[in-house]
Amino acid sequence: MYLFFMPLLLILLLPLAALSQTGTIEGTVYDGNTNAPVVNAEVHILGTDERQTTDAEGKFWFIEVTPGTYTMSITHEMYDTPTETDIEVTAGHTTQVTLYLGEVLMLEEVIVEGERLPPTISRKDIRGSELMRIPGVGNDALKGLTTLPSIGVPNDYFGILYIRGSEPGSNLYYFDRTPLGYPFHWGGLLSTVSSEVIDKIDIYAGGYGGEFGLDSQAVLDIHSRDSIEEGISGKFNLNVLYSEGMLERRLGDEGYVSIAGRRSYIDLIVGQFIDGQQFPYFSDYQLKFAYPLGEKHHLTLNSFAATDHFHVEETTSVEVTEVGEGQVDEETQVFEGGRASAFFKNGFNAQGIHLRSDFTENLTSQFSLTRSFNFLTIDFEAPITESYEFDSDGELISEVDYGYYDINIKVPVYTLREDLSYKLNLRPDDIGGQDTSAALETGLLLSFTPANSFEDSRIPQYEGSGEPIETVTPIVEDGEVVGEIVVYEEQWELV
Repeated sequence: MYLFFMPLLLILLLPLAALSQTGTIEGTVYDGNTNAPVVNAEVHILGTDERQTTDAEGKFWFIEVTPGTYTMSITHEMYDTPTETDIEVTAGHTTQVTLYLGEVLMLEEVIVEGERLPPTISRKDIRGSELMRIPGVGNDALKGLTTLPSIGVPNDYFGILYIRGSEPGSNLYYFDRTPLGYPFHWGGLLSTVSSEVIDKIDIYAGGYGGEFGLDSQAVLDIHSRDSIEEGISGKFNLNVLYSEGMLERRLGDEGYVSIAGRRSYIDLIVGQFIDGQQFPYFSDYQLKFAYPLGEKHHLTLNSFAATDHFHVEETTSVEVTEVGEGQVDEETQVFEGGRASAFFKNGFNAQGIHLRSDFTENLTSQFSLTRSFNFLTIDFEAPITESYEFDSDGELISEVDYGYYDINIKVPVYTLREDLSYKLNLRPDDIGGQDTSAALETGLLLSFTPANSFEDSRIPQYEGSGEPIETVTPIVEDGEVVGEIVVYEEQWELV
């Protein structure tokens, strides 16, 4: 019986012995000004993972704490700084702690102001910074548009968009009130406007005001920043495809100048190793100058351009062998043959003068005089037939017949635009107790386009010129003719 009760007694006493080797912390957290208990304060024993939250009476507990000296930290979202205190825990005892938090953190009043969008049919207003954060667009604001519903790129050759099913050629693109040729390099590879200068983009899908003219299904209106905060700043980026830079500087209190540019450089690298070849490249730039003219007028000058270009040439070589009369040795000469080439250049450039006038607090005028120039040049040429023969003097006579296809399009656009807006101050009683704003708008739009285009092509056609020529080649084995190969070659002549 004695042997049975001794192990049982040891089992019952072991937890008590363990508890006697640890201590307990019990405390209350109060407000330092009102002495009221603080609810939901977080109490943390620094250097450990032990954390507790105070209850409705501001109390907290820690049990089975190893004896020693600790630092406790008390934090709360309504108090500016945490409170820390040192405590000592002894084995088998409960340490009582009373803690106080400092003054409540009172934030200053913050007023958030925003622009109320005027009621417009089918208009979407998107900030450039929002588009750059879209996954998969590579910090390209315009490329982010293609992730929106009903907007996409039709092909991989021309940087234009289709919006809500409209034909790509039916859309209009504007950058700072100036016509933009096309929004993307090489059919969607990269936008033609640097994302660093874009402030917001307005999309009019299926409905827009008279300030954009007629004969279009949708309008993409891009706006650059109206001001800069720092005196001078810049950015530079270099990657495997292109390099880009941006530099801007303030001029006085409200004026500024900004320039951004990009260029791919694969053609510059590969071109060092392969002579006579112009590999595809693209480039663009945006320049803006703004300065106030007194208190009521603000002048803006802008210029931008983009280019996509490649030029590839290939020249054939021909070996001609001549055996003179009475000669045993053959003489082989290498001559330059026909040349095939492919040339493509697509781009635009634009300039604008803009004057904003605030005649009164409610009456505003925006005048713009712009010029844009779009161009496209395509030139393909390839040899169709080549013939070589020696004349009686031993000189080589060669003839090469070429086929080609050329396109040359030039579209200058000159635009004068005046927008006049008068803001109406409506009282809440006039509109059912709601505070709102409205404006009367009118304007003038004149546009002149002396465009011209040229297309020329020559694709040779051939027709049969007689009976086929029979060529017989004997097959010789062991000095004997055992067969023959008969080849019939059709005769063709250029029409």
